[in-house]
Amino acid sequence: MKKLSVRERLFIFGGGIILGLLLMTFLVFRPLMIEHERYQRDIEKLRHDAQLFERLKEEYQLLKTKSEQIDQKLRARKKSFTLFSLLEGLAEKVEIKDLIKYMKPSTKTISDKYEEVSVEIKLAGITPKQLTDYLYDIENSKMLARVKRLTIYPMKNSEGLLEATLQVFTYKLKGA
Repeated sequence: MKKLSVRERLFIFGGGIILGLLLMTFLVFRPLMIEHERYQRDIEKLRHDAQLFERLKEEYQLLKTKSEQIDQKLRARKKSFTLFSLLEGLAEKVEIKDLIKYMKPSTKTISDKYEEVSVEIKLAGITPKQLTDYLYDIENSKMLARVKRLTIYPMKNSEGLLEATLQVFTYKLKGA
């Protein structure tokens, strides 16, 4: 080193500094920056997940409240309530009771808490207005009845009259 000129020493010293900086950059700073970017992505993902969790929590609370309200309505029904009698009474109200060809009730368990009670009804010779009134009364009854399926055909040899088959359901608390 003593035989080197000042210029050569500066050149070696400068090269050493540059080499040291390059090594520091590639061995220390670059991995740190990559880790920092990964942590930033992870933090952003966690923020997104936390927001999603909050939305799901709010949705769960809303569904839980609705479920409790439905349970209260189901408990408030008279013990003698049946979907069959509700539909028969509504048919009488709309004056289509004599147009009922058949009513088939059925029940199936859908959870450890609820049963689905349904009735399939076949109507023949009904006008569109009568059918609309009947469907409106079913959907707006306080007994939580809903139309699940509806099939409408024009009645053969009868202008303006319809044949309709509908499946109406409601829920019932198991054991109630």
